[in-house]
Amino acid sequence: MRYTLKTMIVPVCIVVMLGTQLFDYFANGHFNGMFIPIVCFLTPSAIKGLKPEFEKTNTFKHLSNTLLIVGIVIMVLVILW
Repeated sequence: MRYTLKTMIVPVCIVVMLGTQLFDYFANGHFNGMFIPIVCFLTPSAIKGLKPEFEKTNTFKHLSNTLLIVGIVIMVLVILW
C-alpha cells in the first residue's frame, strides 16, 4: 500500500501531540491531560487510514470501543481533577 499525505496526516498529528506534551512535561513540569482522551479518540481513525482492511475485523471493533470508553473515563477524570 502506498501511503499518501491524506493517510498519514492523522498518525503524524497524534505523534506530534504526544511529543509536544512529553517535551512540555520534561521542560516545564506541566502536562495537559486533555490530550490523552483526544489521542484515544483519534487512534481508531489513524488505524483505519493506515490499514483499511483491519476495520472489518472484530478486534478493531473491540479496540475502538475500548479506546472510546478509556477516553471518556480519562476526560471525566481530567475535568473533575
